Amino acid sequence: MENSNERKRKMAAAAALDMLTSSCVTMMQIKRQYELPREGVDVVVREKFENFLKFVDSAQLRNETEKYFGLNQSDFLHVLSICRSRDRAIRITPAARLLIFLKYAREGRSETYLARDIGVSQPTVCRIVLETIHDLAEKAGKYIQFPTSYEDVRKAELGFLAKRDRFGRSRNIPCFGCVDGKHWATEHPPNSGSLNANYKGYFSYNSLVVCDSDLRVRYLQVSELGVSNDAQLFSHGKLPILLERAVENSGFRMLDDEETVLPPFLCADNRFKLTKTCMTPYRQSDLSAENMQFNKKFCAVRVRIENVFGLITSKFQVLDRNIKLSPVNGRCLIAAICVLHNIQIGEIETQLDTDDMVPVLPDPYSSAKDMREALKRYVLDN
Repeated sequence: MENSNERKRKMAAAAALDMLTSSCVTMMQIKRQYELPREGVDVVVREKFENFLKFVDSAQLRNETEKYFGLNQSDFLHVLSICRSRDRAIRITPAARLLIFLKYAREGRSETYLARDIGVSQPTVCRIVLETIHDLAEKAGKYIQFPTSYEDVRKAELGFLAKRDRFGRSRNIPCFGCVDGKHWATEHPPNSGSLNANYKGYFSYNSLVVCDSDLRVRYLQVSELGVSNDAQLFSHGKLPILLERAVENSGFRMLDDEETVLPPFLCADNRFKLTKTCMTPYRQSDLSAENMQFNKKFCAVRVRIENVFGLITSKFQVLDRNIKLSPVNGRCLIAAICVLHNIQIGEIETQLDTDDMVPVLPDPYSSAKDMREALKRYVLDN
């Protein structure tokens, strides 16, 4: 009986030893599987990062920044001078930092994908993107300027009058800008409820944008809420004050037909209120043959603001998907991209001949509708 029990104990001890040995072997195999590839991955990541830095340097030396970065050499150096240089434990050159942000903005890919593609960590990419966003957004007041002086307003008006249709005919809309709203899709901001849910069925930040004839952003107002409509942004923002200042500096002027007197005004759609500084097309209830012809020419000019939105979202794919940043950083991203867009278009030429100075006249209109009738006669008769 004792021999039988002792044999059972020995057999159990042998089984336990075999199990322990096999588990140790398994642990060693798992350890090798996790340790050996990690060393190889470190080498690959280091090589990716070194190749990325060489690529940045070679692109600058060969003046191919526009091909890879979307900015020509002069614009790239100009944007580089705006971004502050920061020293980190892992030294990344300012040019490489700017390229990381441009890849993020232009390709619209995630920070994790960029980290794997470049060979740095995801927190490093996140930090570089946010720092560059705020560096550019801080300069928005310098690169996004609304025309209020006589020279700026007159130059903007001449830019629209110089635009031709496919037959070479002028549109004859003497505005100095086009205004419209734009919803930028975003992830649901935390603790916001439905305040960022717009009528289109997704969460967004609403914005108000004014552009000139060269598709340059001249005014940008980004709302914290997506539920705010365009008319609310217009009435509660600084744009009415800027328009009043433009009228005070430029006044009502006689046009080239020696009959029509108009002040500086913006072109807008019917979601905005018709005022003397914001002209809108005729509504469907007021359509006649003449009004339809006027609307056709008017909307052919107003569409410039839609071209701006399409151009920005096509160049910067990050805005063509949901913005996955905090509300403050997401709104700063919109301003930063508008700054880059204006830098790409170029500086504004404000030189104006003294012979082009038009005398200021009193306001001859009792209402905005009378002024639109005068504008319609000018557009259709010239």
